[in-house]
Amino acid sequence: MSADRERRLRDLAVRQDGLATTRQLVERGWSPDAVERAVRRGRFLRLHRGVVLAGPGPVTARVRGRAALLAVGDDAALDRGWAAWHLGFGPFTGGPVTVATAVRGRRSRDGVAVRCVRRLDPPEVLHVDGLRVTSPERTICDLAASVGPAALERLVDQALVARRVTPEDLRRHLGRHGGTRGVPALRAMLAAHRGATRSELERMFRQLWARSQLPAYEANARVAGITVDALWPEHRVVVELDSRGFHDAVPTRAEADRRRSSRLAASGYLVVRVGARRVREEPVALIAELALILGRASTRGGVP
Repeated sequence: MSADRERRLRDLAVRQDGLATTRQLVERGWSPDAVERAVRRGRFLRLHRGVVLAGPGPVTARVRGRAALLAVGDDAALDRGWAAWHLGFGPFTGGPVTVATAVRGRRSRDGVAVRCVRRLDPPEVLHVDGLRVTSPERTICDLAASVGPAALERLVDQALVARRVTPEDLRRHLGRHGGTRGVPALRAMLAAHRGATRSELERMFRQLWARSQLPAYEANARVAGITVDALWPEHRVVVELDSRGFHDAVPTRAEADRRRSSRLAASGYLVVRVGARRVREEPVALIAELALILGRASTRGGVP
């Protein structure tokens, strides 16, 4: 019996990151007293009431997330910041594990912040590496109620770049959930959104351009088989932002930039390269130059 019990425990621990509930252990031949003795002797580590770490290994963020889900119930899902992190478009912020559930009466506990929601429909929950998390659309909408405009824009940008959502996905979600708290902020952000940015420089340029009241551009648009940072299709003008970070991931950056510019020029586009220093230190002069370029392109039928 003991050998069989240990085998069942190992099988369970492998599937659940070393975790087990008291109920699961009882179903596999452990008495409640045996579980308590294992905790007292240090073999099991109690993480929450009814949840223990029964296998070897550290208490990682993933273990904490699964332990919270086991403690709250099968209907629960990681939400807000913890969901964004598991979905790959939010930073890990630490703190209590945030969990949503549509079952009333569930309570927060040490290390777990439980939020009882009116609805948590099946399309709003998915599995990421075996963990239930709220969908990207639901996660972003929930966070929109508690973060500022800049943080919300950054969050949406990261979700778009990670290909977790599209603007159309978010708009459809807003259409189905018009009464939730984060809807007004997310709707306003999407109304002004021009495409995902991939770096802090791109966000700086977007903010600078928004203040200029000049014609809007398309961010990260495809031109001649190339993704460009900013495109004015009617003017056939492209701005490439030379930032350290994203673009420096290309080993032969200078040669790659020359090839990109050559291909764009061959397709009839004027390419303007803009560095971070100009955006930060010479914004007025930069805007004036670009306004002049766009004005000339407009009067010449899109050919600068």
